[in-house]
Amino acid sequence: MAKKKAARPVLSDLIEQVLDQHDIPKRKDLADLMDRMIQLENLLKQIHLTVGMDTVTPRKTSSRKGKRSGLNAGNVVLSVMREHGGLIEFKEIREKTGYDDKKLRNIVFRLYKTGKIHREKRGSYRVIADSMGDDSLKRL
Repeated sequence: MAKKKAARPVLSDLIEQVLDQHDIPKRKDLADLMDRMIQLENLLKQIHLTVGMDTVTPRKTSSRKGKRSGLNAGNVVLSVMREHGGLIEFKEIREKTGYDDKKLRNIVFRLYKTGKIHREKRGSYRVIADSMGDDSLKRL
């Protein structure tokens, strides 16, 4: 009787066997996984769109209690300058209002640009002749 030669294992079969033994994903497994990920992303987008339509975001409530004064920061600075009368220095305005330098510089710049005050010299300001009444304080 003739001896049969043992079948030689094919290289691709050996590779597949190693991949299975060590739980290494194959190309087909990765493609299936990518398809599932795409499906999940689409579901999440649909859920996000429908949830956004149904819910109404609550409005932020004001943390301020009581009545709000009619004066804004510009009006406060302008009234301090009017009470002082004549020429007033920047540091005097800062002391009377209590505002920090940056805020006060911005307010003075805005008052100057709108024509409410005049710069006599650096750091010294004067209120322009009061042709404006109390109405202008509300607009400022």
